Amino acid sequence: MQINIQQISQIGKRQNNEDFVSSFPEQGLFIVCDGVGGNNKGEVASKLACETISEFIRNIETPGEVEIKKAVSLAENELANFIEVNPESEGMATTLALLSLSNNNATIAHIGDSRVYHIRDGQVIFQTQDHSLVNEYIASGFISQEEAKNHPKKNVITRAIQTTGEHTEADIKVIEDIQANDFFILCSDGILEGIDNAYMEANFLSKNTLNDICTGIEKMCSIYSNDNYSGIFIKVIE
Repeated sequence: MQINIQQISQIGKRQNNEDFVSSFPEQGLFIVCDGVGGNNKGEVASKLACETISEFIRNIETPGEVEIKKAVSLAENELANFIEVNPESEGMATTLALLSLSNNNATIAHIGDSRVYHIRDGQVIFQTQDHSLVNEYIASGFISQEEAKNHPKKNVITRAIQTTGEHTEADIKVIEDIQANDFFILCSDGILEGIDNAYMEANFLSKNTLNDICTGIEKMCSIYSNDNYSGIFIKVIE
Protein backbone atom coordinates (compact mmCIF):
# COMPACT_ATOMS: atom_id res chain seq x y z
CA MET A 1 0.00 0.00 0.00
CA GLN A 2 1.39 3.40 -0.99
CA ILE A 3 0.48 6.29 1.29
CA ASN A 4 1.33 9.92 1.99
CA ILE A 5 1.58 11.12 5.59
CA GLN A 6 1.63 14.44 7.43
CA GLN A 7 1.56 14.93 11.18
CA ILE A 8 1.33 17.85 13.57
CA SER A 9 1.68 18.21 17.33
CA GLN A 10 1.40 21.69 18.83
CA ILE A 11 1.22 22.98 22.39
CA GLY A 12 -1.67 25.30 21.56
CA LYS A 13 -2.70 27.52 24.45
CA ARG A 14 -1.46 25.11 27.14
CA GLN A 15 1.73 25.42 29.16
CA ASN A 16 3.05 22.04 28.04
CA ASN A 17 2.22 19.44 25.39
CA GLU A 18 0.72 16.25 26.82
CA ASP A 19 0.13 14.75 23.36
CA PHE A 20 2.53 12.22 21.87
CA VAL A 21 2.55 11.08 18.24
CA SER A 22 4.39 8.21 16.53
CA SER A 23 4.41 7.13 12.89
CA PHE A 24 6.04 4.00 11.46
CA PRO A 25 5.12 4.12 7.76
CA GLU A 26 7.17 1.07 6.78
CA GLN A 27 5.27 -1.02 9.32
CA GLY A 28 1.97 0.75 8.63
CA LEU A 29 1.56 1.74 12.29
CA PHE A 30 0.36 5.13 13.55
CA ILE A 31 -0.44 6.20 17.13
CA VAL A 32 -1.70 9.35 18.87
CA CYS A 33 -1.88 9.51 22.67
CA ASP A 34 -3.22 12.40 24.75
CA GLY A 35 -2.04 12.41 28.37
CA VAL A 36 -4.45 13.27 31.15
CA GLY A 37 -3.72 14.19 34.70
CA GLY A 38 -2.34 17.72 34.45
CA ASN A 39 0.29 17.97 37.14
CA ASN A 40 0.28 14.17 37.35
CA LYS A 41 2.64 13.81 34.39
CA GLY A 42 0.17 13.38 31.56
CA GLU A 43 2.99 14.00 29.08
CA VAL A 44 4.91 11.06 30.56
CA ALA A 45 1.86 8.79 30.39
CA SER A 46 1.28 9.53 26.70
CA LYS A 47 4.96 9.03 25.82
CA LEU A 48 5.30 5.78 27.79
CA ALA A 49 2.11 4.32 26.37
CA CYS A 50 2.89 5.31 22.79
CA GLU A 51 6.43 3.95 22.89
CA THR A 52 5.46 0.73 24.67
CA ILE A 53 2.57 -0.06 22.34
CA SER A 54 4.50 0.77 19.18
CA GLU A 55 7.51 -1.27 20.28
CA PHE A 56 5.32 -4.34 20.79
CA ILE A 57 3.09 -4.00 17.71
CA ARG A 58 5.20 -2.55 14.93
CA ASN A 59 6.95 -5.82 14.04
CA ILE A 60 3.75 -7.88 14.00
CA GLU A 61 2.64 -8.26 10.40
CA THR A 62 -1.10 -8.06 11.04
CA PRO A 63 -1.86 -7.08 14.66
CA GLY A 64 -5.33 -8.06 15.80
CA GLU A 65 -7.41 -7.86 18.96
CA VAL A 66 -5.16 -10.20 20.97
CA GLU A 67 -1.99 -8.26 20.16
CA ILE A 68 -3.59 -4.88 20.81
CA LYS A 69 -4.94 -6.04 24.19
CA LYS A 70 -1.48 -7.29 25.10
CA ALA A 71 0.11 -3.99 24.04
CA VAL A 72 -2.34 -1.96 26.17
CA SER A 73 -1.63 -4.24 29.14
CA LEU A 74 2.11 -3.69 28.70
CA ALA A 75 1.52 0.08 28.61
CA GLU A 76 -0.44 -0.10 31.86
CA ASN A 77 2.47 -1.98 33.43
CA GLU A 78 4.92 0.69 32.28
CA LEU A 79 2.78 3.42 33.84
CA ALA A 80 2.59 1.42 37.08
CA ASN A 81 6.37 0.99 37.14
CA PHE A 82 6.87 4.72 36.65
CA ILE A 83 4.42 5.60 39.43
CA GLU A 84 6.13 3.17 41.80
CA VAL A 85 9.36 5.17 41.42
CA ASN A 86 7.57 8.53 41.14
CA PRO A 87 4.55 8.36 43.49
CA GLU A 88 3.73 12.02 42.88
CA SER A 89 2.55 10.91 39.41
CA GLU A 90 -0.29 8.80 40.82
CA GLY A 91 -3.37 9.32 38.65
CA MET A 92 -1.61 9.86 35.33
CA ALA A 93 -3.32 8.32 32.32
CA THR A 94 -3.60 8.62 28.57
CA THR A 95 -5.96 8.14 25.66
CA LEU A 96 -5.08 6.04 22.62
CA ALA A 97 -5.85 6.28 18.90
CA LEU A 98 -4.17 3.58 16.80
CA LEU A 99 -4.21 2.66 13.12
CA SER A 100 -2.48 -0.35 11.60
CA LEU A 101 -2.45 -0.69 7.78
CA SER A 102 -1.71 -4.08 6.23
CA ASN A 103 -2.42 -5.17 2.65
CA ASN A 104 -5.86 -3.65 1.96
CA ASN A 105 -7.00 -3.72 5.58
CA ALA A 106 -7.03 -1.16 8.38
CA THR A 107 -7.19 -2.10 12.05
CA ILE A 108 -8.35 0.74 14.28
CA ALA A 109 -8.21 0.84 18.08
CA HIS A 110 -9.08 3.61 20.49
CA ILE A 111 -9.44 4.39 24.19
CA GLY A 112 -10.79 7.70 25.49
CA ASP A 113 -11.63 10.71 23.32
CA SER A 114 -8.77 10.67 20.82
CA ARG A 115 -10.35 9.71 17.50
CA VAL A 116 -9.75 7.88 14.25
CA TYR A 117 -11.63 8.86 11.09
CA HIS A 118 -11.97 7.17 7.69
CA ILE A 119 -12.97 9.55 4.89
CA ARG A 120 -13.87 8.63 1.31
CA ASP A 121 -15.10 10.88 -1.49
CA GLY A 122 -15.54 13.78 0.92
CA GLN A 123 -17.64 11.76 3.38
CA VAL A 124 -16.81 10.50 6.87
CA ILE A 125 -17.69 6.84 6.52
CA PHE A 126 -16.34 5.76 9.91
CA GLN A 127 -15.31 7.47 13.13
CA THR A 128 -14.57 6.12 16.58
CA GLN A 129 -17.02 6.92 19.36
CA ASP A 130 -15.53 8.72 22.35
CA HIS A 131 -15.39 7.06 25.73
CA SER A 132 -16.62 10.25 27.40
CA LEU A 133 -19.29 11.46 29.75
CA VAL A 134 -20.95 13.71 27.17
CA ASN A 135 -21.09 10.85 24.67
CA GLU A 136 -22.99 8.83 27.27
CA TYR A 137 -25.31 11.81 27.76
CA ILE A 138 -25.90 11.98 23.99
CA ALA A 139 -26.57 8.23 23.77
CA SER A 140 -29.13 8.48 26.58
CA GLY A 141 -30.82 11.49 24.97
CA PHE A 142 -29.93 13.74 27.89
CA ILE A 143 -28.20 16.30 25.64
CA SER A 144 -27.90 16.91 21.88
CA GLN A 145 -24.78 16.85 19.71
CA GLU A 146 -24.91 20.65 19.56
CA GLU A 147 -25.17 20.97 23.36
CA ALA A 148 -22.22 18.62 23.77
CA LYS A 149 -19.84 21.02 22.01
CA ASN A 150 -19.83 23.49 24.92
CA HIS A 151 -20.87 21.21 27.77
CA PRO A 152 -18.90 21.92 31.00
CA LYS A 153 -17.97 18.22 31.26
CA LYS A 154 -17.00 17.73 27.61
CA ASN A 155 -13.42 16.81 28.56
CA VAL A 156 -14.36 14.12 31.10
CA ILE A 157 -13.43 10.73 29.70
CA THR A 158 -14.73 7.39 30.96
CA ARG A 159 -11.93 5.16 29.72
CA ALA A 160 -8.14 5.60 29.62
CA ILE A 161 -4.89 3.68 29.83
CA GLN A 162 -4.11 3.95 33.52
CA THR A 163 -3.08 1.95 36.57
CA THR A 164 -6.25 2.07 38.67
CA GLY A 165 -9.08 -0.43 38.44
CA GLU A 166 -9.38 -3.26 35.95
CA HIS A 167 -7.52 -3.67 32.66
CA THR A 168 -8.71 -1.13 30.09
CA GLU A 169 -10.16 -2.53 26.85
CA ALA A 170 -9.71 -0.79 23.52
CA ASP A 171 -12.58 -0.66 21.03
CA ILE A 172 -11.34 -2.30 17.82
CA LYS A 173 -12.61 -2.00 14.24
CA VAL A 174 -11.32 -3.71 11.09
CA ILE A 175 -11.93 -2.11 7.68
CA GLU A 176 -11.34 -4.47 4.75
CA ASP A 177 -12.01 -2.36 1.67
CA ILE A 178 -9.43 0.43 1.62
CA GLN A 179 -9.38 2.29 -1.70
CA ALA A 180 -7.11 4.78 -3.44
CA ASN A 181 -7.77 8.37 -2.29
CA ASP A 182 -9.13 7.26 1.09
CA PHE A 183 -8.04 9.40 4.03
CA PHE A 184 -7.41 8.37 7.63
CA ILE A 185 -7.12 10.82 10.51
CA LEU A 186 -5.85 10.09 14.02
CA CYS A 187 -6.17 13.07 16.36
CA SER A 188 -6.31 14.29 19.92
CA ASP A 189 -9.40 16.19 21.02
CA GLY A 190 -7.58 19.50 20.55
CA ILE A 191 -7.88 19.08 16.77
CA LEU A 192 -11.64 18.77 17.20
CA GLU A 193 -11.80 22.15 18.91
CA GLY A 194 -10.54 23.65 15.65
CA ILE A 195 -12.38 21.60 13.02
CA ASP A 196 -15.50 19.45 12.81
CA ASN A 197 -16.87 16.77 10.48
CA ALA A 198 -18.24 19.38 8.08
CA TYR A 199 -14.77 20.91 7.74
CA MET A 200 -13.23 17.49 7.13
CA GLU A 201 -15.76 16.60 4.46
CA ALA A 202 -15.19 19.91 2.69
CA ASN A 203 -11.39 19.63 2.71
CA PHE A 204 -10.40 15.97 2.64
CA LEU A 205 -10.98 15.51 -1.07
CA SER A 206 -8.86 13.54 -3.54
CA LYS A 207 -7.72 16.71 -5.32
CA ASN A 208 -6.34 18.28 -2.14
CA THR A 209 -2.78 17.64 -0.94
CA LEU A 210 -2.04 16.69 2.66
CA ASN A 211 0.29 19.66 2.97
CA ASP A 212 -2.48 22.10 2.09
CA ILE A 213 -4.95 20.26 4.35
CA CYS A 214 -2.60 20.35 7.35
CA THR A 215 -1.77 24.02 6.80
CA GLY A 216 -5.48 24.80 6.96
CA ILE A 217 -6.02 22.67 10.06
CA GLU A 218 -3.11 24.27 11.92
CA LYS A 219 -4.52 27.70 11.12
CA MET A 220 -7.97 26.75 12.44
CA CYS A 221 -6.58 25.13 15.59
CA SER A 222 -4.27 28.05 16.34
CA ILE A 223 -7.38 30.23 16.49
CA TYR A 224 -10.00 28.00 18.08
CA SER A 225 -8.20 25.28 20.10
CA ASN A 226 -7.46 25.83 23.76
CA ASP A 227 -5.87 22.41 24.19
CA ASN A 228 -2.78 20.81 22.66
CA TYR A 229 -3.62 19.69 19.15
CA SER A 230 -2.00 16.71 17.45
CA GLY A 231 -2.85 14.55 14.50
CA ILE A 232 -1.62 12.13 11.86
CA PHE A 233 -3.15 12.56 8.41
CA ILE A 234 -2.84 9.75 5.87
CA LYS A 235 -3.84 9.61 2.22
CA VAL A 236 -3.93 6.27 0.42
CA ILE A 237 -2.31 6.64 -3.00
CA GLU A 238 -2.69 3.06 -4.24
